[in-house]
Amino acid sequence: MHATFAFALLAAAAPAVVAQLSTFRATIPGSLHQCEQTNAFFFDSNNARPLTLVFLPSSSGPSSSTVTLADALQAGPLQVLEGITTPDAQEYNFQLAIAAGVSFDTFGFLPDGSGKNLDLPRTVQTPLPGAASCNPATAGSAAPTSTSSSSGRVLLYLIAREEGTDEVGP
Repeated sequence: MHATFAFALLAAAAPAVVAQLSTFRATIPGSLHQCEQTNAFFFDSNNARPLTLVFLPSSSGPSSSTVTLADALQAGPLQVLEGITTPDAQEYNFQLAIAAGVSFDTFGFLPDGSGKNLDLPRTVQTPLPGAASCNPATAGSAAPTSTSSSSGRVLLYLIAREEGTDEVGP
């Protein structure tokens, strides 16, 4: 009898999560600059917390309408914002740590790990004058950031050229 009751509760909860996910949405500014302090607002999540926001390189994210957090993390995120407890319709502030010129898609996730593409594609602009320093992620950020080998410097140079700069660093 208890197992039947527990199954009935799970079956009743599943449509609620799907309905909650279908209405879940967010906003971020239309113009974003490398390393800037910016914000996101969430709506229609029924204040389920904590939320997770994941920025994936454009066209590299899962293509289905619903996505799991595990799938998004395997796709190589540029930035992950976890543990968001700010209520719906209130500003959540964060530093954008994605390099100028990089385009990304925005995915939102509920506490159970279910999520979706929030349809907020953006391309990061050059840093604003006086912007805070950060270590921005790029689509090729899995490459080493410093190395003593000449082949490593060439790889870093190619990544830098893709980003529109000739600077390689040490």
